[in-house]
Amino acid sequence: VYGHGQFLTEGLADAINSLAVLKYFVFDTGKYTMAQVLDALEKDYKGYEQMQQEFIHFPKFGNDNEFVDAIAADVQKHYFGYLLTKETWRGGIYGGGCSPFDRAAVFGDAILAMPCGRNADSNLLADFFHEKGDVEKAFEESYLIVEDDFETPAQDHGYMEPDACFAYV
Repeated sequence: VYGHGQFLTEGLADAINSLAVLKYFVFDTGKYTMAQVLDALEKDYKGYEQMQQEFIHFPKFGNDNEFVDAIAADVQKHYFGYLLTKETWRGGIYGGGCSPFDRAAVFGDAILAMPCGRNADSNLLADFFHEKGDVEKAFEESYLIVEDDFETPAQDHGYMEPDACFAYV
């Protein structure tokens, strides 16, 4: 019996990166006050360009930075764990998922400036950048590496959910 539901989460990396910036610059180092950050966000960083550059170049989620990745682990554990406590109208439970940013890039056109350095009304792909990690190090630190050839028949996912919701975090 199909009874589960799912919340697809958009912008989780931006939320995590923003929380990391706030924790470091406001709470840990005290370099900026929350009032200063809120004023910068309200003004879309106009007059706060140096602050914005510091926020943009702060370590990002997914780049092997323990500080940011620990925040990510806490947020995801809380958020996805909470969803599992909620029952659907069909008697199942809710789960969470993350949609790829390229599917919802235009959602950024409806958001305000963010502490991660993103300007208001910016397309999520407009300022996308990535940092290359260390592949050899990743293999060295892996618990298990499986190398083999795998074949699967042609597949396409089918939409089974009669109800759905998108949430921008």
